[in-house]
Amino acid sequence: MATPVDPERMAKNKAKQKERDHNRQTTEEYRQKQRNRDRTEHWKKQNLKRKEKRRLLRDAKKDIAINSRIPPDRPKRNRKYKTSPTIDAAAYRREIKYGLSPEQFSSLLKSQGYRCAICRSDSPRSKRGWNVDHDHNSGKVRGILCNYCNPLLGQAQDKITVLKYAIVYLKKHQIGENNSPNRQLNLF
Repeated sequence: MATPVDPERMAKNKAKQKERDHNRQTTEEYRQKQRNRDRTEHWKKQNLKRKEKRRLLRDAKKDIAINSRIPPDRPKRNRKYKTSPTIDAAAYRREIKYGLSPEQFSSLLKSQGYRCAICRSDSPRSKRGWNVDHDHNSGKVRGILCNYCNPLLGQAQDKITVLKYAIVYLKKHQIGENNSPNRQLNLF
């Protein structure tokens, strides 16, 4: 429990401190110190200290940069998709990340009718193209999605119950009939 504040005692202490400060500042010794103090000299010293710190930091950064450089006799690493013009960079990434060859990707997209597996859009809705949907636990590829549907599953953390609650929520707050031509599913 905090001790109660005594305003009278605080005021007395403040007055005592003010008087001590006044007495100290009115002494001739204090005034002489203030007169003799050259402010420019003070700031020159401070700036010299700052400059020294900056110089030390700059030297340390140079040492790090020199020590981290690749030796000139070591060959540069060549990336497969950068050196070969026939292999698409996105296809190479899909093959590395998902184990999906360009032929498998095109056959999967063809089996979906060249549309998103969820919203049935024929456009990927992105400059980067279609997204490969996969199970985060097993790594198994599930399908090809557009740029809107792929984050939808990610934000729901691949949980069916979250998506069901989202559908119930949307149905609860639906105003009138949904006149969307894409409405095909009746889940509940």
